Amino acid sequence: MRAEAYGTLPDVSGSAVAASDDADGAEDLRRRGVLFVEQGGRGGVADYTNCLATAIAARGIPTTVATADDHLYAPAPGVRISTPFAYVRGHSAPARLARRLHLGPILNGLRFRIALPALFALARRAAVVHVQGWERNSLGLLATLLLRASGAAVIYTAHNTFERFSWALDSTVIFPPLVRHTIVHTRGDRERIRHGAVSVISHGTYAGLPKFVGTFCLF
Repeated sequence: MRAEAYGTLPDVSGSAVAASDDADGAEDLRRRGVLFVEQGGRGGVADYTNCLATAIAARGIPTTVATADDHLYAPAPGVRISTPFAYVRGHSAPARLARRLHLGPILNGLRFRIALPALFALARRAAVVHVQGWERNSLGLLATLLLRASGAAVIYTAHNTFERFSWALDSTVIFPPLVRHTIVHTRGDRERIRHGAVSVISHGTYAGLPKFVGTFCLF
């Protein structure tokens, strides 16, 4: 994790994330902390966020993860889990019926909107909000505007390669100008961003992740 994306930290690796030449910014970061927004609660992005949040908390920075109410996060020292998001995943009879009727996306979109006031309240308490991508760009745009209004510095990581042939809103256009820093995982995606600060950070090493999560995290 390259810490300069947080705006109050120098160009160093995660091993020195708590160091800063900006004393006021560093103090605000250590006092108010980081809010990670990872809405799904499971899968590769959740694993990545779990490692990153654990590493940041280990440096004495207050750390909160906003995720789904049925998340699969492992407990980690110093990491608070908040669950503003909820999904219709098909785990109950009513949910399975809704999915058979193709109502899942509609209901999940409504539940996402319902989560926004709680997400805003969490962001108001943080110095930095680090978004781990959005499942739908249209909803993500709404959430990003809300997070900007919270007063926190917003960081955006695009975990999947950007859309190349899609009718969806182009995330290379809509998100980078709205955030303080954008993080991508490939140089190809870096070249598609025309506005705003951007870094290329390769994915971490996930060997042995189930056993060593929280202690074996390389970035």
